Amino acid sequence: MSAGIGFNGLVSGLDTNAIVNALMLAERAPLTTLANKREDIVNRNETVSTIKSRLSALQGSLTSLKLESTLNGRSVTLSGTTTSAVSVSANSKATLGNYAIGVERLATSTTAASNAPLGQAIDPDVVLENANFGTEIESGSFKINGVAIAVDTSTDTLNDVINRINTSGAGVTASIVNDAHGRANVLQLDANAPGGAIQLGAGSDTSNFLAATKIDAAPRVGDSVTATGGLGALQTSVPLNQASLDNPIAAAGTLTINGAEIDYDPATDSLNDIITRINASEAGVTASYDAGNDSLILSNRAQGGSLIDLSDTGDFLAAVGLDNPAEQTLGQTAKFTVNGATYYANSNSVSNAVPGLTINLKGTTTSDITANVVNDSSGAVSKIKDFVEKYNEAMGQITFHSRAEAGGERGLLAGDSTIRSIRDNSRRFLTSTAEGLSGKYSNLASIGLNFGAIGSAPGTTEDLKFDEATFREALASNPTAVHDLLAAKTRGVLSAPGDVTQATGTPNEHAVSGSYQIDSDGAGNYTVTFTDENSVVYPPRNVTVTPGESSTELIPGMTIETSASPTGASSTIAVDYRQGIVEQVDGYLKGLLGSDGIFAARADQVGTQLDAIDDQIARQEDRIAARELALQRRFSALEVTLAQLQSQSSALTSSLSGLLSNSNN
Repeated sequence: MSAGIGFNGLVSGLDTNAIVNALMLAERAPLTTLANKREDIVNRNETVSTIKSRLSALQGSLTSLKLESTLNGRSVTLSGTTTSAVSVSANSKATLGNYAIGVERLATSTTAASNAPLGQAIDPDVVLENANFGTEIESGSFKINGVAIAVDTSTDTLNDVINRINTSGAGVTASIVNDAHGRANVLQLDANAPGGAIQLGAGSDTSNFLAATKIDAAPRVGDSVTATGGLGALQTSVPLNQASLDNPIAAAGTLTINGAEIDYDPATDSLNDIITRINASEAGVTASYDAGNDSLILSNRAQGGSLIDLSDTGDFLAAVGLDNPAEQTLGQTAKFTVNGATYYANSNSVSNAVPGLTINLKGTTTSDITANVVNDSSGAVSKIKDFVEKYNEAMGQITFHSRAEAGGERGLLAGDSTIRSIRDNSRRFLTSTAEGLSGKYSNLASIGLNFGAIGSAPGTTEDLKFDEATFREALASNPTAVHDLLAAKTRGVLSAPGDVTQATGTPNEHAVSGSYQIDSDGAGNYTVTFTDENSVVYPPRNVTVTPGESSTELIPGMTIETSASPTGASSTIAVDYRQGIVEQVDGYLKGLLGSDGIFAARADQVGTQLDAIDDQIARQEDRIAARELALQRRFSALEVTLAQLQSQSSALTSSLSGLLSNSNN
């Protein structure tokens, strides 16, 4: 680090920069030590963070193991002639066995459809490109009975094309007939002779006239072919006041559907805009446009016979023909049977007919379908395997990084007893008996989780192992006992109400079974005394609770609701202390990983250590910079002094030479 101007031995001949750098290298030795110490702390912290993330993953795998639904899995197989008519799923509450299911009818939704076409009837005297066809007609030609008919949309009207057909010699007569609403709006072709040909279209057609008029695929009836839909239609993508709406909308307004408000403005909103707005709202309906019938349709998303509640501050509903509730087509309920009993439902997805079963109705049946509900342990096996994998990953990290030097490289956390204790404590939980449980299934080894058989070779018992067959056998034999082994919790039951009306939660004050007696003075003052299963009486405590209110101070972990009119009657809450293995491990990991756990404390400690080292490094840098500057100045001063001495020597030599010369003279 240069802090001044050096002359680098211009006079002395010394390499002063090299000398200063060598001296500074020695001065910087403590900085190297500090940097190495800092790097070591950072590396150790990263290793600890890796272990923490593995433990977090392990804790995450425990959640599903505590659920009864994980262990009491169910699967359903269907048999019968129409199994596609239903699908059935079962949860852990479903009773095993066969269920005969028949479907008479499906639930449908209430619909409201326009009572007349939305668009104006076609004007046959308007040029085709300006007429309100539902599908835009393209210029070109099309064939009828092999005779080509030309179309120019920029100059031809519909009447022009009809006249061209009628004079073409194709053997048919075209005309516009009335639709179902009495409007001249449908194209019809009649054979000129009884039984005459009416063959429409050819591969060489360049105009879509036949398709746009909806006659290309229409069936022949007698000697006539009548288009399947009207010619005129609403233009759904332009503002409503430009869309050829048969009943114009006068002004903006607000449409309300099942309580949800949808604003509209005919000057800016197209029908597509309003449909999109309806479908995105909370109205609970699906809006769609039926191009074939030129109709707006609203369908309740919920099935059953409820009306679609419609109101309007303007005239949109009247313009689209949805203003009469009496014209709505009400939905119907589903009707089905289970084991001969008849059920009705407002939905085709039924979960309240048989406890634990969800029956999805997809079609009707002519004979019963049999749903066979059986145990399915595959989900539980998968969750156990995930737990074993996460456990071995986490503990493997601890073992690897805390290894001693013997036989290999020393781990970064070697000698860290706190980290090692996590592995030891976790293993102790997994090899211990569940607290408060007894019987065949009271430890993990009894359900196929162990660290190897007794007498296994050293070094082979580090990983947790899973015997799937043993686990499946235990689950099939007694799923409740397996669940208790993994996830049993302490229970508190209000056995004598007194002035306590309800008690919820899990008592966590004492790690032993027993009972709480809650004595009341009738004025909101309570004395709580716990007596354990060995008849040991614990010190009482006094708590005051406003009558009718709840308290969490009477029994830690529980919410106790008191009587609004206390009489002084005593209450008893029986405590059955139990703690499954997974519950124990989960509680332990929560303590480690929580805001008050060792990992949070270590993170704070590391931050403090790094700040202290950074401060030391900064102070050392400042001291070294000052030292280097001082050396630079000293060497510079030395060069100046040497230069002065050299100058004085030269002057003295010159003077002596002059004196000697004069003396000789």
